[in-house]
Parts: sequence; structure tokens; C-alpha cells
Amino acid sequence: MTRQRSARQRSTIGDAPLLITGAGGFLGRHLVNAAVRRGESVVAVVRRSLDNCPILSAETLGRIRVERVDLTDAAATAELIRRVAPDRIVHLAGYAEGLPGPEHLLASFDGDLRTTVHLLAASIGRVAGRVVITGSLEEPEPGSPPSSPYAIAKRAGVEYALGVRDLYGLPVAVARIFMTYGPGQRERKLIPYVIDSLLTGREPELGDPGRSVDWVHVDDVVEGLLSMTEHPGAIGDPIELGSGHGTTLGETVETIRELLGSRVAIRWNARPPRPRERVRTATVEATARRIDWQPRVALRDGLARTIETLRRRIRG
Repeated sequence: MTRQRSARQRSTIGDAPLLITGAGGFLGRHLVNAAVRRGESVVAVVRRSLDNCPILSAETLGRIRVERVDLTDAAATAELIRRVAPDRIVHLAGYAEGLPGPEHLLASFDGDLRTTVHLLAASIGRVAGRVVITGSLEEPEPGSPPSSPYAIAKRAGVEYALGVRDLYGLPVAVARIFMTYGPGQRERKLIPYVIDSLLTGREPELGDPGRSVDWVHVDDVVEGLLSMTEHPGAIGDPIELGSGHGTTLGETVETIRELLGSRVAIRWNARPPRPRERVRTATVEATARRIDWQPRVALRDGLARTIETLRRRIRG
């Protein structure tokens, strides 16, 4: 697991900081918090503002530097890297919409692929430490049909990252992140959607109860990403950050109902099937060998934490 950095290793803002893109997103906000707690100097890159962000405390906001940059702009991205001169980067910015419709094609290209290529190009010769690029469990295998524009863009981004590493020596590591959940996630995502629906007495409309998912708590993913910024074993094939086992949607939802003591009915098969969506679990044994990381938050415990956060929000 990631260890506290020593006082000698810690930097000050402006002196080789850790740069986090997508810092305003669900995973990004948790990563910023964790990095600050362990003594990192953090530059948080956002498209909009970090104001009114309940996950980030006033103390955390006072200890980071926020940069508002559109990473789809190559010149602005290059200027960001030149100005900040980061020691390490974790790239989380993206469109992150896994629906299959063609209306998501250009948005995925811009948000998930263009931003990645711009960041890689800007980092060549300027970033001496690690550049962590995030892939996805949705990436299709070569020759397999993709499930969405997001999956296409993520696969292409990984290929660019590995190619840039091999061609130009940029120290790139790739994290393949599985189905992350936890406090502060957008309520249209499955777990917060189900919890919010049951807490407010609404019947959630869901898909196939037999679909298997590798759920991984956001705290575990954050620890894995921080380890990847420093551990030499992160360089190589993509590092998989997941729980290592699948849980069906039916089992997941029944656990939520049990924790809530809810009798609200579930409307299964109320959403269109997504037959191309990948079903896979992370190879956590290989990850443990390479970066000394393993998931620690059991699904039931993670769901309980998420429920408590949403319950407090609803109560106001």
C-alpha cells in the first residue's frame, strides 16, 4: 500500500508538484484529498470550479493550487505543463460516458482521447517522474467489437500512452480501473441511484440482475493510483485496479436493500440490454506483485459507507 512520504521527499507548491487532471470529478476529488493527507503538493486541473465541493474540505482547498485548463486545447495543455513543471501526473480527465449511442462519439474522442494525447505530447522531455494514464475495463481486446465510443477512446488512449513511452522514453504507467463506487459519486450511477431511490421510496429501474460486476471502492483505487506514481513495478502492461471478483447486480442490490431495511420493489430488466458490455474481473494477484497493492474495502462495508453519506445528504 502507499506509504506516507518523508519530510525530505515532500515538495512545496510550485516545486515539482503532483498534477491531477480531472480533479473536479468523483475519483479526482478523492485522489486530491488523499494526496494532500500524505503531504503531497497538489496542482488540481479542472474545467470548471472546485467551489461548493463537499468532498474537498476548506483545509484541503487551501493547500492546493487549482488550474482551470481545457485539455482539448493543445497549446493550453503545453503551457500548463511548462508553467507547473510537475514531477508526476495522474490523468483522470475525461468524458466518462459509457453509453453506446453515436451522439457520444465526438465527446468521447475529445474528452477521453484528445486530452490524453495532448497531455502525453506536452509531457515529453518535461516530466521526469511518472505519468499515470487511466484505462478502463471496457477496453475491447484486439479484434473484439467495442461496447461504446468511450471504450474505443480508452483503448486508443492506452495505445498512445504505451507507444509514447516506447518511442520517447516518457515514464508512463497505465491503470485499468474497474467499477468504482463510493461517497460523492454522481447519483445517476448505479449504486448511488439505487440507494437514493430506496431511501426516498422510489422503485429503481435496472437492467439484467445476472450481470456480474467487479466493484472496487474509491479509497482502494486512490491508493492504487498513488502507488503507481512511484512504484517501479507500475511500468509495463496495464495495472488492474479492482476487487478481483464479480458480484451480480441482483446480489449488489439485495445487499443495499438489506443494509437499508428497505422493502421497496426493484424493477428488473426495465432498461435495454447492453450485450457488448464486457464482463471481467481484475487480476489483483499480478497487481499485488507489481505495486504492493491490494483492495481492502469489502463490498458490504463500502456500500454501508456510501449509504451513510447519502443518508446524511438527504437529511440535510
